[in-house]
Amino acid sequence: MADDWLEQSLLEAVRDGEILDLAGDGPVNEAAMQSWDSTRTVPAALIRDLVRGRGDIEADPHGLRLRGARITGRIDLANITSALRVELIDCFVPDGLNLCDSQLSGLVLDGSCFGHPAGSHDPPVDAARLTTPVVTMRGAVVNADTPSGAVRFLGAHLGRLDCDGARLENTSGPALHAEFLRVDHSVFLRDGFRATGVGEQGAVRFAYAHLGRLDCDGARLENTSGPALHADGLRVDRAVFLRAGFRATGAGRSVLALNGVSVGSLWLDTSGVTRSGRATGALVGMDGLTYADLPAPVGLSRWLELLRDHTPGYSAQPYQQLAAVHRAAGRGRCVAAADAGGRTGGSRR
Repeated sequence: MADDWLEQSLLEAVRDGEILDLAGDGPVNEAAMQSWDSTRTVPAALIRDLVRGRGDIEADPHGLRLRGARITGRIDLANITSALRVELIDCFVPDGLNLCDSQLSGLVLDGSCFGHPAGSHDPPVDAARLTTPVVTMRGAVVNADTPSGAVRFLGAHLGRLDCDGARLENTSGPALHAEFLRVDHSVFLRDGFRATGVGEQGAVRFAYAHLGRLDCDGARLENTSGPALHADGLRVDRAVFLRAGFRATGAGRSVLALNGVSVGSLWLDTSGVTRSGRATGALVGMDGLTYADLPAPVGLSRWLELLRDHTPGYSAQPYQQLAAVHRAAGRGRCVAAADAGGRTGGSRR
């Protein structure tokens, strides 16, 4: 159990809508967290009891707000429906967090560091089928060794997802596994966001997800044995941003798997997209990719070069899509160039 003073302090903070700050002005980096002692230790069972709703306190609408704590045991919030907002800021959670099938009014994990017990195949942050208006993991660090993902949002439904500056690493699978994720507004993976994973599922996996917007400006994705970004079948209502320092290194059939993606507008800069080591293959797979606006910021010549020389193989559809969008924009000469590529197969024939 928690130290009596610490437990009482957390109960009072939840009742009064205050944040219990155990870190103060001290360091909250991963190295410092390893040295935190019992004066900062909160059992995962207490977190669960508070989120479920303890009868001895009436929680303030601000919810559970904890900073700078070492949390022992895996936090189990699975299958819980709660009106309590949960904020675990700059916390050390070595055994991870289970949010499967839960419904919360908000989740903040900014600056926290997550792992999972040795031998466990559970993701450090498992949010499969989670429903909540907002999840923020700004600056969070997640380390994993499991095929199921370092952070898993499989089938979750969120209003917004903000992982700006987060560092996700998995030595046995994807770093961010978000297949079938639905996000009504925006997904932010910017400002130094880094995902390192292995395998054919991709370092970041958005296959068959449905998002309002996806912004990966400045992100860095790495995978030595598969795609850096696996987004086949992704639907994005507004825009996808892969530019402004975006870097991706991968292997397999393509570094960026964008086959069958449907997006309003696409901002794609491939200058930072490379193959891993001596791996051979394409940079971008885009068979079936559709977009409503002209692809930016590259010009027509660069886009045609990408189609001719840096896709897995010739397919007429990408050229036809490019021609259709230019035709709608009234650019006749561009249409002719794209149509010619679609008819001849460009330099591949």
